[in-house]
Amino acid sequence: MNFDSDHPDFHHVLDNRAGILETSDERVNRETEPRDPYHVAAATLFLFGIASLLPWHFFISATSYWDYKFRDLNNCTARSRLQDDFYVYLSIASKVPYIIFLLVNARITQYVALRHRLIWPLVACIILFAVVAALAEVDTDDEQFVFLGVTLGLVVLINVFCGFLQGAGTGLAGCLPSFFMVIMTNGQGVGGIFATVCQLLCLLLNVSPQTTGVLYFSIAVGMLIMTLIMFIIQLNLSFTKHYLSKQATATLNSTRRVEIEIPYWRIFCQGWELYIGVVVIYWVTLAAFPALCGLIQSPLISSDSIHANNVFKNLACFMNFNLFSVIGRVASSYLPVGSSRKRLILMLCISRVVFIPLLMLCNLSPDKRRAIPVLFPEDWEYVVITAMFAFTNGYTTNLVMVFACKTTSPEYEEVAGSLSAVFLGVGLCVGALTGFPLVKLLHL
Repeated sequence: MNFDSDHPDFHHVLDNRAGILETSDERVNRETEPRDPYHVAAATLFLFGIASLLPWHFFISATSYWDYKFRDLNNCTARSRLQDDFYVYLSIASKVPYIIFLLVNARITQYVALRHRLIWPLVACIILFAVVAALAEVDTDDEQFVFLGVTLGLVVLINVFCGFLQGAGTGLAGCLPSFFMVIMTNGQGVGGIFATVCQLLCLLLNVSPQTTGVLYFSIAVGMLIMTLIMFIIQLNLSFTKHYLSKQATATLNSTRRVEIEIPYWRIFCQGWELYIGVVVIYWVTLAAFPALCGLIQSPLISSDSIHANNVFKNLACFMNFNLFSVIGRVASSYLPVGSSRKRLILMLCISRVVFIPLLMLCNLSPDKRRAIPVLFPEDWEYVVITAMFAFTNGYTTNLVMVFACKTTSPEYEEVAGSLSAVFLGVGLCVGALTGFPLVKLLHL
């Protein structure tokens, strides 16, 4: 049976017991399918959601650490060029290799076992994050550009493996009932809150920047190790094996593959509005966050008060964004848009572009902007705009990611999940590249 989302038998409904998006077929089969023992698979995919974007969340929210590493040694009260431009460099170094290897993952799904595309990238990320944590103890004041180069090199390598990890994990979630994709995407939002809380605690406890870096990235290592252990357990569950056995392009315990031609174009055409939608979502989001949003300056706090500004930025920008992104993801389960209304979903995604000029009119980098006026100088105005920006990010993300995987026939659901991750990566990459000219435009 072809599970095209326009088919009358394929529609998403609200499960009153769990508050999740679910297909009608899944409701019928829920009692006859294998059960997830002790919710291990759900917990694993939630943890994977946190871990899959953990490198990104931890790198962008470690504001005090990066500001210390790239401070102006001759005038510590003024922001240096490296401090202003670091997030732009970070976005490009993260997202370009990320999208390239998401594409590679989508191409090799029928040749490399899902187990290998999950476990070995996780091992590599653990090792690389341990190196990042160790670098926090190295005095790099006299070699800031060398440290920048080494850091960005590590970021590139981490995101090479994250490309495989994200693609394989999203493909796995696509093989399972829709609930598991919701769990995974919600975990991605919670991961941002988790990283922000860690940074906020370091700031409030007045931990030194070097110690913050060690603690911060060591926590990331611990989370990745937990995710690795849980994945090893999940991949050996009969529950997971049951759903993976339906996939023509993946088997759990063997590297043997049936040589078939995967109809990528047909899979894309069945849900092209949703794939384009996810590109637009993350294009808009990455264009503004964190490159633009991270430049916020409260008019109530002196620019010389570095610690107070870092706390404000952590709360108003990072915590605010990640919290409302999670609220938006949860809201998508309780206020769903029908899967047959794919054009409406695409228009919702495109409409988010209005947030870019709104954010640029906030009090971002007030000392350096010249041509663009500040129309929203108050802190509450920035907080409200950022909250709406984040809410729509989370809401539309869940809609497109859940529906896209179920627009094709069951044997191609892993491929559809991997394609969703690819288009997500395209949006991230284009958004990262767009952020640089937007920052320069703001400073004209």
